[in-house]
Amino acid sequence: MASIRREDLHRVVEYLCIPRRQANDPDVIPPLWEPHLLTFGGQGMIVVGFEEIDGSHYYQGWYVRWN
Repeated sequence: MASIRREDLHRVVEYLCIPRRQANDPDVIPPLWEPHLLTFGGQGMIVVGFEEIDGSHYYQGWYVRWN
């Protein structure tokens, strides 16, 4: 999770990025902007925010599960 100044939004916004397991793999999942944690449990967490794809914003909910 990090923050960046977005000139198109005229403010600093937080984002969450899930990196690939291999450092040389390209990121295929776009970052989740303005993430909010909804639930956190023993098997994973649910985070909501929006993804930006081709200039459009899509509200998303991510279920992140760990092993």
